[in-house]
Amino acid sequence: MQWYHFIVPSFAVLALLGGWKTPRSVLWVALIMASYVISVAYIFLPRWDWIPWWPPAPGITFLCDAAAFLVVRELHKERWEMLGLGSLLLLSATIDLIQTWALVIGVPPALSSAVYGSILEMINVAAFLLIFGVGMMDRLNAGHGISRSAHRVVGGLSDFAHSTSKQKKPLTKW
Repeated sequence: MQWYHFIVPSFAVLALLGGWKTPRSVLWVALIMASYVISVAYIFLPRWDWIPWWPPAPGITFLCDAAAFLVVRELHKERWEMLGLGSLLLLSATIDLIQTWALVIGVPPALSSAVYGSILEMINVAAFLLIFGVGMMDRLNAGHGISRSAHRVVGGLSDFAHSTSKQKKPLTKW
């Protein structure tokens, strides 16, 4: 592993510290980190000669990110979870799918591994910053040391973020 592989776990710790009391934030951090660890472990997995074909790494990353998106879609309860985390995970899965398509078919041209990895790491960092931001907003909404007008703004944002999501969960109807 390289030094830059520790950026995402560092932001995961920050998200855990900031969003500790936010409902399901620990679940989302663990889910994103599991997807990240599986993807990075597959990239550095030794390739054995007796296995004739290995799936491309972006394909495995796509499976991980798509599974994480499905978990968020089925277990979310508040708007920030689906609109924020769900959108970021869907974006990540879409980039993975395009990169896999580019490597297998050749159209569109594949991104370099550095650019591709940087884009995915920025999306993961954005997801952790979202979790951290919602946790900090919850703490500020408790009214600790902010003005009344700021409390109104933060309270309104917090009420919107924590409002019940009205998006359908098709897999949970079974």
